[in-house]
Amino acid sequence: MAADSAYAVAHEHPDGGVWHLLVGARKGSLTVELEAIKNTEADLQPGTDDMAAVISQVFAKASQ
Repeated sequence: MAADSAYAVAHEHPDGGVWHLLVGARKGSLTVELEAIKNTEADLQPGTDDMAAVISQVFAKASQ
């Protein structure tokens, strides 16, 4: 995604066995963060890609 800075953080919940995924990016003064819960580690990369696409759409709409 075209951003000044971006990050993705995944953390496995110790009790529930689910993964918490946080993806965010900043472009200029606009910051977008998304959070999701994934059931398996294999779901993390596709989830990150989907969230990055949403963030890119937000940046595109904001620049119109």
